[in-house]
Amino acid sequence: MMPPRARRQFATRYADALVRAQKAHESGLDQGQQFELHMKLMRIQVLAQALNQSIQEKASQISDKDVEDYYNQNLADFKEIDLQRIFVPFTQQLPPSKVKLSEAVEQKRSKAAEAAMKSEANKLHARAVAGASFAVLQKEAYIFAGNKTKPPTTTMEKTRRSGLPPSQVSVMELKKGEVSMVLADPSGYFIYKAGATDTLPLDEVKEEIRGTLRTKNIQDAMQAIQQSATSTFNDAYFGPEGPGGMMPRPPVPPVSKPVPPGPK
Repeated sequence: MMPPRARRQFATRYADALVRAQKAHESGLDQGQQFELHMKLMRIQVLAQALNQSIQEKASQISDKDVEDYYNQNLADFKEIDLQRIFVPFTQQLPPSKVKLSEAVEQKRSKAAEAAMKSEANKLHARAVAGASFAVLQKEAYIFAGNKTKPPTTTMEKTRRSGLPPSQVSVMELKKGEVSMVLADPSGYFIYKAGATDTLPLDEVKEEIRGTLRTKNIQDAMQAIQQSATSTFNDAYFGPEGPGGMMPRPPVPPVSKPVPPGPK
């Protein structure tokens, strides 16, 4: 509910609009083709807004059984695992050369540094499998890389599949005590070790599931509406399509996923 001051301001604006509308009517401004065109556009906008509201209301009608079925069919999404992680930078921070190097030499130097870090990642992995401390290995990785910043912590919070990059979700299948393969992405190499696992109970994720199902219902409804008709444009009026073709309709927003935290 609006506070009293806001209600008075709204009422003042509304009364002013009524007076202006009456004067416009007396002046015959609600007659003619231009006015009819504006009313048609306003009707389209109001109907589109009403449809959006209706879709959202229907999308929110999710039963407890819908929630339970989704939970049982997607148990892997609610699995949590304690993880340790080593982050190995992709390249070494080489000291600057005292003499100007050619581009070819610089590229060769850079590739050698990348190869050295990949080799180091494999060595650290072998030691991790043998039981070496992840904290010690993480420090050594940064020293080898010439990175002077503080190494990231190796102990992660309980992690779910949605909290990992797609290229690293395979670690969710590790058994307690197992070490992952060396996993690469554009920022560097990752090595994981699995700890205890458990699955979040349904009661803790009910609202999360409702939000996921609601978003999916809205996406499905909007997708069906967009596919129910095809727009055609008069090239003589709008001009020919550009090199990329006709601009597509705005896509339906995807289900939001938590962004996986990067190394700190």
